[in-house]
Amino acid sequence: MARPGWIAAAVLVSFCLSHAEAANGPQKRELAPSNGHYFLVLPPKHDAKKSYDLIVALHGMGDTAENFARAIVSMTPGRETIVAAPEVSAELQVAPNRKGYSWTSNDLARIEETVADATKNFGADPKRVLLLGFSAGCAIGFLAITQKPELFTTYAGLGMAIQSNLKITDEQLKAAAKHTSVYYMVGKQDPNHRVYQPTVDRLTKCGFKLKNEDPDIGHRCTPEVVKNALAFFDETVAAKAKEKEQKKEEPEPANSAKK
Repeated sequence: MARPGWIAAAVLVSFCLSHAEAANGPQKRELAPSNGHYFLVLPPKHDAKKSYDLIVALHGMGDTAENFARAIVSMTPGRETIVAAPEVSAELQVAPNRKGYSWTSNDLARIEETVADATKNFGADPKRVLLLGFSAGCAIGFLAITQKPELFTTYAGLGMAIQSNLKITDEQLKAAAKHTSVYYMVGKQDPNHRVYQPTVDRLTKCGFKLKNEDPDIGHRCTPEVVKNALAFFDETVAAKAKEKEQKKEEPEPANSAKK
């Protein structure tokens, strides 16, 4: 039985472990008031005067934030993006000589603090934030967008579902849908594929701008999946910018003109 507040996962160690050495080393950043930390990777030619897309990466059960940050950077070559991966509080012994971590509902503050630090200190654009969660990180990501939907432009949920033990209501999801679009993926060979269609149906019912797919893969976070998630994120950013411009161009109603 899962411990109260823990995020369950069907597969302990994520595929992304195999990408651990593919990217430049992240830097550790302390968080307050949660007393946690996250790992930050800046673009090679980072300019503090510029603004950047931000990917907040939530790893799977048994993985680590540092490893997942490396993995995501390795899967986004040539893209000037800030990657930030918060570490969580529940430590696991995944092998005799290796520790990993998994999420609890108490770790939401670390996600919010990670966004705040990256936007305040490193030029991450608060209007261009992709929250990406894999496996157990997918489950906690769904909870995060219902708690602070205004923080996230797009949510990419990979390899898991909206877990019933987190008690997320349709009303919360409908409120989140006003702010955040969702890219959702579970592979056909993934043990969690059984939850794919019910999750798609619920997200659709709650009004999300949604892109969903179930490629012929297992419980994996692959470069192709990340590429597709980023493409949908870019579409959302462009659509919101266009909508903002259209609102500026709309004529002011005659009865609202200033006297």
